[in-house]
Amino acid sequence: MRATLITGVRANNIGFAVARRVAERGGNVVVADLRPPATELLNEITEGTQARAHSVAVDVTSQASIEALLTRAFELEPELANLVPCAGISDPAKPLDITPERFNQVMSVNLFGTFFTVQGFVQRLVNLGRPGAVATLSSVSGRTGGLHNGLHYAASKAGVISLSRGFARAFGKHGVRVNSVAPGIIDSEMSRQVPGSNEQAEATPLGRWGTIWEVADTAVYLLSDESSYMTGAVLDLNGGQYSA
Repeated sequence: MRATLITGVRANNIGFAVARRVAERGGNVVVADLRPPATELLNEITEGTQARAHSVAVDVTSQASIEALLTRAFELEPELANLVPCAGISDPAKPLDITPERFNQVMSVNLFGTFFTVQGFVQRLVNLGRPGAVATLSSVSGRTGGLHNGLHYAASKAGVISLSRGFARAFGKHGVRVNSVAPGIIDSEMSRQVPGSNEQAEATPLGRWGTIWEVADTAVYLLSDESSYMTGAVLDLNGGQYSA
């Protein structure tokens, strides 16, 4: 597994699980969050592997901060080739309670942050003449319009699907693949904060929550050579929620 940058990495979340799976497959990782992940978390990511893990701070609502992250990440791991932008927030507000401030905050983290992280990363790969892979994090809400976790959240995740396909079409000729994972009800702190999430999980055809590890395995598949003929794809990981 090639060296990978993962944003939005905190204890026991999807970003952490992705980093751990990459390390287990021998890939070095650069992990980032608003507060740089602590040494203890880096040790959890690399325990029992030969991989290296580096920690960097980033505010994905600031393009300058994203650029600083990318510059530092390529300094730490010069062979960096993979990206998983996991930084994201939800805001389980009722549709008529969404204010411009709440709308802008969700869009700034989920859509602005993903777009400019992918843009800067892809630019560096093109400049280096290096192939690579990106696996973005969308949501089943981006497929269905959502409701419980906020219509602005759903709109941001639909945007992630669109930008992923756009980057895939624009940079496939450079050997850069961009795909997306659209998880459903995942057993994580973010999902647990959404009212009615347990009932939604039980109502899926598989009748359960998904796990952060199932999302991580899907993302790592999209980074690997096993998916070498895939780009612009969206993998639905939702227990059948989208098809039901």
